[in-house]
Amino acid sequence: MLIGLSGPPIVRVAKDGLAVLLEAKATLIDQALDLHDRMIGALFNRAKRRHAEEFQQSGEAIHEKVRLYWRIGEALLQARQSGADPFPAIEAIIPWEAFVQSVIEAQRLARVEGFDYLHRISEGYTQIRRYAPAFLDAFRFKAAPAAQPILDAIETLKRMDADGLRRVPADSPTDFVRKRWRALVFTDAGLDRRFYELCALAELKNALRSGDIWVQGSRQFKDFDE
Repeated sequence: MLIGLSGPPIVRVAKDGLAVLLEAKATLIDQALDLHDRMIGALFNRAKRRHAEEFQQSGEAIHEKVRLYWRIGEALLQARQSGADPFPAIEAIIPWEAFVQSVIEAQRLARVEGFDYLHRISEGYTQIRRYAPAFLDAFRFKAAPAAQPILDAIETLKRMDADGLRRVPADSPTDFVRKRWRALVFTDAGLDRRFYELCALAELKNALRSGDIWVQGSRQFKDFDE
């Protein structure tokens, strides 16, 4: 016969064991959330570094274009002052066909070498997708009113993953999209899936850091009122 199994020592052992399990669970949750923070941070750093490298490699071509258009600008100013035809003034510096090609090259350089590197973030989208669906589904996120639009976007992503949707529904929440992201998220064809998801995950990282979003069971990212 077993005696005393329901007594105080057994209760204390059970409580101690439960406390250990809860502590271990909180540690694992915090590690997963911290890993997401580092993954998004590394994504931004990598995009910034690649952007700087490409800008440096294109520096000579940009310098050549600046010098060419400086010479063309001077020729046009002189033509205006003298009342001469501006087109021969341009062709005296560079053949017209070459000038047209230089404009096309300048457009490419201006588009690629913008000072904001955010467009390069999508290069790491495949890596983020390897864990993002399971990551978002694993936790119960709660949000302060200011961060509710972010949480709404996260719920949208979870539904899309569950339903196997590739396109972001037109009525999806977008209040969380900051000005810097808008040209990438909003396109003529609708909401860009890659940038919509990356923007939401980046904003989630920021909101977790600020405490505007918290996670049930976490120790580091818990509700401040707790």
